[in-house]
Amino acid sequence: MKRIFTVLLCVAAISSCSGDSTGPEDDGNGFETEKFEASYTAETGMAESAALGKTGGNITATGPGGVEYALSIPAGALESDTLITVTPVSDLTVSGPGTFTCAS
Repeated sequence: MKRIFTVLLCVAAISSCSGDSTGPEDDGNGFETEKFEASYTAETGMAESAALGKTGGNITATGPGGVEYALSIPAGALESDTLITVTPVSDLTVSGPGTFTCAS
C-alpha cells in the first residue's frame, strides 16, 4: 500500500513538470523498448498521516518550497480504517524517453 501512494506522489510531481515527454514504445511484440525511471528523496519529516475509512477523506502535506501534496480518497474506496501517509518528495529526477524540467 505504501508503494502505491509513493507512486501516486511521483506521478503528481511529474505532472507538474514540463517538457517533451513520450511514453515507452511497443516493439510490435507487446514489449516496451524504453521505460521511465524516477529517483527522489522522501521528505519523511514533512509527512502527514490519517486513518481513513469507508467514508473516505483527504490528507494534505506541505513539502520543500511550500509545495502542497493532497490526496483524496472517495467514499467507499476503503473497506475498513486504514492508516495512509502522504510523504512529500524532493530532488525528483526522471529518466527515459523525452525530456523533463521540474521545479525544485
